[in-house]
Amino acid sequence: MAVRPRYRALLPRQLDDSDALDQLGVRLDAYARIETPITLLTGDRSPAHLGERLDALAHRLPHAEKVVMHGQGHAANRTAPGEVARIIETLADGVLR
Repeated sequence: MAVRPRYRALLPRQLDDSDALDQLGVRLDAYARIETPITLLTGDRSPAHLGERLDALAHRLPHAEKVVMHGQGHAANRTAPGEVARIIETLADGVLR
């Protein structure tokens, strides 16, 4: 993050967020009780550690669908907003009908 000037200013908050998540601890058992359908988005260019965390969630959430966006990384909301919107719309169509 520090290599990209526009992200450099965000780094302290990112570290605060990471610390807060670490303080919560591993709560996979709590996620296992969520009955709502959930779509987990990732990109095939996302950092490996995020994929590992997503897989751990996918295995614990009873109604999770993992969607891999090909050619995308962690910022697909900026680089492929239409594709992200279509994925969300598909989930909404299934849940809200």
